[in-house]
Amino acid sequence: MTKKNIMRASAAALAFCLLATAAPAINADAKAKPKLNKKKITIKVGKTKKLKVKNLKGKKVKWKTSNKKVVKIKKTGKKTVVKLKGKKAGTATITA
Repeated sequence: MTKKNIMRASAAALAFCLLATAAPAINADAKAKPKLNKKKITIKVGKTKKLKVKNLKGKKVKWKTSNKKVVKIKKTGKKTVVKLKGKKAGTATITA
């Protein structure tokens, strides 16, 4: 091998090593993101259902509804749980 080929091979090996170490390591202990325990709920008028946030530690939850005429949000003693009560027919999106 010539000196030029040796330099080219060592440069390629060095570049590969730099890229391999620069890639972020996968962390198996990554925290799970907070999310609601149900994606879709059907509530009849006058009935109630509970909705809660999973994987929430030490954070406050701000509950909102897209339509206050359809669903009433009542907070319970726990920070992550609310009761939803159907007020009239329609659809509403609940966010936390």
